[in-house]
Amino acid sequence: MRGLGRPMQAVAASLALGLAACSTAPPAPANAPPTTIPWTSELLERAEALAATLADFPAAPEGTLRVRLAFEEAVDLDLFVSDPLQETVYFANDRSGSGGALEKDMRCGMPGPRIESVSWSPPIAGRYRVGVDFPRRCDGGAGGPAPFAIAVERGGSRTLQRGVIEEGIFLPIVDRFDVR
Repeated sequence: MRGLGRPMQAVAASLALGLAACSTAPPAPANAPPTTIPWTSELLERAEALAATLADFPAAPEGTLRVRLAFEEAVDLDLFVSDPLQETVYFANDRSGSGGALEKDMRCGMPGPRIESVSWSPPIAGRYRVGVDFPRRCDGGAGGPAPFAIAVERGGSRTLQRGVIEEGIFLPIVDRFDVR
């Protein structure tokens, strides 16, 4: 790494660490958002169970866009969905000017299934971004990374993604898609 500036050395070192972690862990799901947390068989199994829970829900009706986040009861995760006007719907802004609405903010102590959803009916055209925040664990202890699953439902179809996040981390973009 001689001859590279300090920022480039950091990028090269990060890439090398990321490649090393990828070679020893089970493969991440095909449509998982990027993460520095290595996927283990246990995390993958838990994320798949959350995705299966989302798949069991009826799809959003025609003309509706719905984004859902499923997570385990031991954690408090928050869903953030930004619309094409760059307004974000989340727990502190539960309605947007474009018609987006947070249906429920799931918090520690609330019964499962732990699913938050944001929907537009009808959605405005343009690019949407989905983010996930992990502010705290519900049990107060250390427990490692938490798996989650996201469903994006529109036009009678559904896409599922699986992800993993650590406490104190905000992933501003785990998915982005366009509505036409």
